Amino acid sequence: MRVYTLRKICYNMVKDLNSRRGDRVNVGDKIKVALEYRRMTVQELAFKMGYNSPSALYNKFKRANFSEEDLKQICKVLNCEYEVMIRLPDINREI
Repeated sequence: MRVYTLRKICYNMVKDLNSRRGDRVNVGDKIKVALEYRRMTVQELAFKMGYNSPSALYNKFKRANFSEEDLKQICKVLNCEYEVMIRLPDINREI
């Protein structure tokens, strides 16, 4: 039996998501991969973010509806960073 490292498993998860959805991997999918790296469940994340019940966070995953404040809080709990960039290629600008 071949032993896979957690990094290999997460890499395969992202690769599988990309192949099934094309380039349409949403932020919720990426957060779930980060949770795998941190060996944490959505329920644990919800409680660390201050939710009394994880259902509100599960609904955000279902709809891929995260506010910027949600993302900041998630990254704080998971000890990670996120970047949002808007590119305007016709005038060569990044916001």
